[in-house]
Amino acid sequence: MARAGTPKSIVNELNKYLTADLKRPETAERFNKIGVKVKYSSPEEFNQWIRSEIDKWGKVMRDAGIEPQ
Repeated sequence: MARAGTPKSIVNELNKYLTADLKRPETAERFNKIGVKVKYSSPEEFNQWIRSEIDKWGKVMRDAGIEPQ
C-alpha cells in the first residue's frame, strides 16, 4: 500500500520491484515457512480486492451490529 495521492508512476515502480522480490524462490520460501501464501497482482487488481473486502466485512459488521470503537 502507498499513501493516497501517490503518483501512479511511483506505485507502478514499487509494484514492479516488490513483485520481482516476491517471485524469488527464497522470498516465497520464507513466507511459506510462516504460513503466508505469496500472491502478487497489479495495483488496480489489489485496489479492487481491497474494496471488495471492505464491502464484504462492512456488511458482516453491520449485520452483526458491530460498531467501530
